[in-house]
Amino acid sequence: MISTCAVLALTWMVLGCENPQPPAKPATNSRPTASQPTESTLRASTAPVVEKPKAEPKVASQVAVVSDSPKVKTAAAPAKLKSTKPKPAGPPAMPQVLMSEKHRKACKVFVGDTLPEMELSDLAGKKRKLSAEYGKQLTVICLFGGKLPTEEQELMDLATEVVDRYGKEVAVIGVAVGQSSDSAAAHVKKLGVKFPVFTDTDRKAYDAVATDYLPRTYLVDPTGKILWLDMEYSASTRRQINDAIRHVLETKK
Repeated sequence: MISTCAVLALTWMVLGCENPQPPAKPATNSRPTASQPTESTLRASTAPVVEKPKAEPKVASQVAVVSDSPKVKTAAAPAKLKSTKPKPAGPPAMPQVLMSEKHRKACKVFVGDTLPEMELSDLAGKKRKLSAEYGKQLTVICLFGGKLPTEEQELMDLATEVVDRYGKEVAVIGVAVGQSSDSAAAHVKKLGVKFPVFTDTDRKAYDAVATDYLPRTYLVDPTGKILWLDMEYSASTRRQINDAIRHVLETKK
């Protein structure tokens, strides 16, 4: 005979098999704690790490570009620089003779006219024609009175800046107006003048070319034609004499 306890135990086992109860799930917090890793964290930690390839440094191409044809393209030749060497200056222009109406009226002969023939005494007292002393190319004729410092300066400048510079191509002649041969000789000796000097004691030669103003300077060609003139002496006169001479000599080359 089965005991009551055994019957109850058997009944419980049968009932338990027919209505099984799932085991209760433990309660969990909806937010992960610091100690509990999330699913995304786990995926990140387990994903393999892939290193990006490093970019290669760019290097300037040193290879010449070659076309399909056999010819190789080359760089264009640099343009030639213009020469900065200054061009040689040409001869100076013939200086213009500009005068006031008063000064122009004091001139009996002017540019383009022929200087009158003059027969004067040299410092030894011998009569000579002025034209016999003309130079091969040009002649500078200076009429001076011997009283002004500018006249003395002109005589000295003509010796150094014309006679010494241009030699036989350009002659220089001095005419002492209103002086005797002895007075003129002493004057030019003091100044060291070595070119021919004549005296116009009676002023006839001077009266043939002018009515006033000394010194007077004329530049004439071998025929006596006046190319340039002035009725004073200054730094401007000295420069213009030289320019006029250079103009004639250099344009004939």
